[in-house]
Amino acid sequence: MTIDPESIWESNPNHRAPRSEVEGILARWLIEDYRPLWDSLTKIETAWYLSREIGLNAWARQMAKSRLKVHYRESYSLQDFRQFRLAESWQRDGSKIDDELAADLAAHLMEVDSAKFLRWAGNVQRLKSVALNPLQGFYCWLFDRAEIPLEFWTFPAATAYLQFRTRRAQGLTQECLRQWAKRLGLTTAKPPIVRDFNPRNGLTFNKKAAIAHGFPLPSL
Repeated sequence: MTIDPESIWESNPNHRAPRSEVEGILARWLIEDYRPLWDSLTKIETAWYLSREIGLNAWARQMAKSRLKVHYRESYSLQDFRQFRLAESWQRDGSKIDDELAADLAAHLMEVDSAKFLRWAGNVQRLKSVALNPLQGFYCWLFDRAEIPLEFWTFPAATAYLQFRTRRAQGLTQECLRQWAKRLGLTTAKPPIVRDFNPRNGLTFNKKAAIAHGFPLPSL
């Protein structure tokens, strides 16, 4: 079932939806939008792996929160939400506003006086668009769908592995990864399955921990 982020206002367009409620439905919409990407990058296409969406949920929540923060309100009416979407489209490329939102622009012009609209448009153009760290998104994907998901790694091992996968050591520290996990609400499993990782020597695999977590061991 396709999620419609405007369904909050289906019965009452003037309903003032709290920011937390809007963040929630926007996050669910983003999960649906990003799930095909999560799945397409997954190498082991079994039910166990494809059902893992903790990182996907965390990334979607972070995106929803960050996007709404740029156009912050304590509560949103349907018009407010459409204005938020219009502003995002405008910030991406003002000369190519989404067709779906062009009607919203026309409707908005009819509902407010031109001076008020011009002030709003000027403010939108001055706002900085959301700049999310793609490495955090990749970390969330690895947390779910790496051959051994990063949920089951220690922070030192996960940091070394992320540095190896991205070929970026500078700035990618254990402390940085811990901060990402805390901000995203991601909790690593105990005991860890992978304690150490080295690109030359590989990883240290804890089979007992893997069995305890129900990790699908390959048939050797």
